[in-house]
Amino acid sequence: MTEEEGRAIVEAINASGAGTAWCSLGCPNQEIGMAAHHGAIRAVMLSAGAAFDFHAGTVRQAPRWMCASGLE
Repeated sequence: MTEEEGRAIVEAINASGAGTAWCSLGCPNQEIGMAAHHGAIRAVMLSAGAAFDFHAGTVRQAPRWMCASGLE
């Protein structure tokens, strides 16, 4: 994303008055993005990984044994 796009996203989040901002870009993009905007976003930032995709049914989750083994 460009600096201009990043500023627009930060402004939109801050203008919304949100207390939490969920970031679901996948690892490591979400962590890099949250670190880059640390202090600029006036909300608690949480990384969600693929959680939204799993709940929406657009991405299948790994088999249970893989999740239980920490492989997902």
